[in-house]
Amino acid sequence: MGYIDHLRGKYPDSDEQFKVLKIYLGEMTCEERMRLSNESFYDLWFSLWSNHSSKLYINEYENAEKIFMKLDIKDLLSKTTYIPHEELFVGTNGIQYRHIYYVSEISAKDVSPRDKIETIRDGGEIFNIGWFTFDQCMKVIRPYDTAKKRLLEEIHRKFEHRYN
Repeated sequence: MGYIDHLRGKYPDSDEQFKVLKIYLGEMTCEERMRLSNESFYDLWFSLWSNHSSKLYINEYENAEKIFMKLDIKDLLSKTTYIPHEELFVGTNGIQYRHIYYVSEISAKDVSPRDKIETIRDGGEIFNIGWFTFDQCMKVIRPYDTAKKRLLEEIHRKFEHRYN
């Protein structure tokens, strides 16, 4: 979030700006910080968006909630029995975000997940999807993302009795 918010100029125009920039830098990966040091703004901005000129992409982004609501959530839930977990939070840019997680339990005898799901890039928002153990997830989640870690720990506690 810090990298994208920094490139988009989402910080106050005051003394608070330096505090927010410090937070943004703390949220960035090493690769993102290196890119800021080595690449021009034009290159950074261009690579941020996967669909560089599509008006459809811009309209979809602006109307994301309307498009999302067209999904038949009840149908999804009835067919998959996935129970959604919702996380509401305010980003360092002051904007409220919502993440919805669908968690499922897979029995090794029923399904053998692929080791690696192909890397995707969807509107600059999603870069990788994969299968992870609880311990792997906890290592991947950034240290400041405590709400996400708490949610994962809560889900893990609900399932761990089945495997001990």
